[in-house]
Amino acid sequence: MTKYFTLLSADFRSIRRDPMLYMIFLSPLSLIFFIRLAVPFLNNLICEQFTFDLSEHYLMIVTFLALMMAMLSGSVFSFITLDERDENVITALSITPLTNRGYIRYRLVITFAFSLIFYYLVLLLNGLIDVTLPRILITALVASLNGGLFLLFIASSAENKIEGLALTKIGGLYFFIPLAAYLIPSVFLQVPFALLPSFWIVPVMFTSGSWLFLSLLGFTGITIFWYVVLLRRFKNRVL
Repeated sequence: MTKYFTLLSADFRSIRRDPMLYMIFLSPLSLIFFIRLAVPFLNNLICEQFTFDLSEHYLMIVTFLALMMAMLSGSVFSFITLDERDENVITALSITPLTNRGYIRYRLVITFAFSLIFYYLVLLLNGLIDVTLPRILITALVASLNGGLFLLFIASSAENKIEGLALTKIGGLYFFIPLAAYLIPSVFLQVPFALLPSFWIVPVMFTSGSWLFLSLLGFTGITIFWYVVLLRRFKNRVL
């Protein structure tokens, strides 16, 4: 356990030293203020100008913004991973008791943990909607597992942090996929999007009973598939 706390301490030092990582890491607090203050203001503005009530879509807006926490966590820890690869830290760790397997396990767990915490805080403190605790926990699990996938994708695709930043901007489109599930009424047209795990946050948030169970089942299968694919890629390109 001590080796994991050592890695965690090193991660926090990296975040403190890098202004970009520091800003990304603290951005969930800014997002909470944005949701509580800016969204109601925008709603009033839109209502006055276009007679469109944004409050009818508050649940989707908050869910979507909370899902971005997984992207932010995945970004931070993928950048740290890229730095550690370039500095041969990962190679050095591979011959310690931690091993490569322990390193991957730590990276995925820490990304999941911070995604979970940030997502939970956004839903808990958003000030716009009330979501039951069981629903928060279920959707938090679904959303947070996307953080690990984003970490594996960025770290295994970028050659350095600059490329990683560019890929983060492009890969961020992955987190807009839930909007397709929400805006496209045809189930048939939603099928291509359902092949990606981020899609399932909407069915999990907006359904109940048997449909909720089927949504969780679909999410589990798709997520396992992508973790297997990206873990193999990560091992080949990073370790």
